[in-house]
Amino acid sequence: MTFKQKDKLHNMYRHRRSHFALSVGMVPKAKGLKLAGIPTIHLAKTKTAYPPRGHDIYETAGARQIWEDFQARTLYPDRRGGKTWKPLHELDPNHLQHTVGVEESVIIRDTRTDEIIGVVIRDFSNNNQQLLDWINGIIEEGTGSRQSVRVGITLRLYLGFWPDTFSS
Repeated sequence: MTFKQKDKLHNMYRHRRSHFALSVGMVPKAKGLKLAGIPTIHLAKTKTAYPPRGHDIYETAGARQIWEDFQARTLYPDRRGGKTWKPLHELDPNHLQHTVGVEESVIIRDTRTDEIIGVVIRDFSNNNQQLLDWINGIIEEGTGSRQSVRVGITLRLYLGFWPDTFSS
């Protein structure tokens, strides 16, 4: 792919991302849309990051075993050398400021700046597979236009729930 093609793809991706954010109400000028009925909570930045940056998180011994088995049988995807799997860290719920419930949607804002730092929207797509396919297409196009993102580990959005593989 030439630089001109990459630039064109990148611009198309930016336009689609902006259009999507506007259409679902995730930007200030799109008042009254998707985020309108979602409650907002404010959280203060902590002195020490938790969970620690640069760690893969697990909650149970069973989940740790799944991660360790995966890492043992899988080559690290970045073959440039000098990099390896992130260390594992057991999550301690006592160190969390807030836990978003399974059925809860919430906008998380920084207490000091009022900036949105996180959004959880449950049942976002209302089981609309066409919407999910469109979003996944944007993600795939966006990762294809960037050198620092590996397409093999592309984020995808899915209907339903994560499989219950991490219970002990």
